[in-house]
Amino acid sequence: MSSQIAPFRYLGGHLFCEGVPLESVVAEVGTPCYVYSKRELIFRAQSFLTETRKIADDPVVAYAVKANGNPVILRLFASLGLGADVTSGGELFLALNAGFPPDKIFFSGVGKTRAELRFALDAGIRSIHIESEEEMMAIAALSSERGLITNVAIRLNPDISIDSHSHLQTGEHDHKFGLPYKASVNLARKIRSYPFINLDGLSMHIGSQITDFAPHHEAVQRLCSLASRLRNEGDDLVYLDVGGGLGISYTNNDSPPIETWVKTLATQVANMNLRLVCEPGRSLVGTSGVLLASIVYTKSTGERTFVILDAGMNDLLRPALYGASHPIKALNLGNVELTDDYTLVDIVGPICESSDVFARDVKLPFVQLGD
Repeated sequence: MSSQIAPFRYLGGHLFCEGVPLESVVAEVGTPCYVYSKRELIFRAQSFLTETRKIADDPVVAYAVKANGNPVILRLFASLGLGADVTSGGELFLALNAGFPPDKIFFSGVGKTRAELRFALDAGIRSIHIESEEEMMAIAALSSERGLITNVAIRLNPDISIDSHSHLQTGEHDHKFGLPYKASVNLARKIRSYPFINLDGLSMHIGSQITDFAPHHEAVQRLCSLASRLRNEGDDLVYLDVGGGLGISYTNNDSPPIETWVKTLATQVANMNLRLVCEPGRSLVGTSGVLLASIVYTKSTGERTFVILDAGMNDLLRPALYGASHPIKALNLGNVELTDDYTLVDIVGPICESSDVFARDVKLPFVQLGD
């Protein structure tokens, strides 16, 4: 689901972002650089807000800062009324300085340090999502030192698999994230004996690039089941965080519908009279940006032809880390000889790692240094 007018499109053979020719950006700031469509960012953020509000009462769309921590983007999302999901002290710092209200900030992650927890407690954020008993004890001790009550949520590992790259899956029993159902119940019981921590939510996140919503629906059912059990035991739960993970398309700008994803997850939470929290990240920003790069050199080794860019895996890690495919386009079609005489090339970066490759065996028309 994108805005009706594609954020990036060719006009007269030149690639534009909204009304700006990208060649003018290159001329002004050089390459490599990222360019984002503000219109697309606003459209997708408002789509999440609109769809969740149709179903849930006072939902929180907490942007997953790990997806893109650009301060300008963060300030834009904060101004639109989004909350923030952070996974480190650095992300918490960015979120606070971007203007996200502390009562809409949720702190996730398996390895929060004592310094990060102190920072979160002093900032008065909405909740800390606990992923182990030792983390709970650390929060309890720090809260006791300050004499304040800290709101926490338990992250459930629902033991659900998804059809995605193994590095993007976070909800199976052998993953490091969250706690199994039984361990979550036991931890909730222990939390009740600590006077300075208050369990008022549950959370989960099963992974990224989810396009089949059935596993996500099942995971939310398990989250709701845990919520019902803990309520029956006396816990006064306020919210359920269903995570994020809505997939996007990197090739045809045809992302799965936001409204379908929201209905799949939000309806179950709303039926329990609990506040809905969700954590979209990639699905808010991934369709909104391009990386601009220039050709530094081309060379042939006889067996391979390399097109060497000034951008590398440090600028765009996904191809090296996941073997991900991203479309590669010329900014000016007039600089590319559009014939049937294609060359198979490897498009690579300058980093001293063999994995610094954007794409292999790409059919590319004639290109040259500087394109």
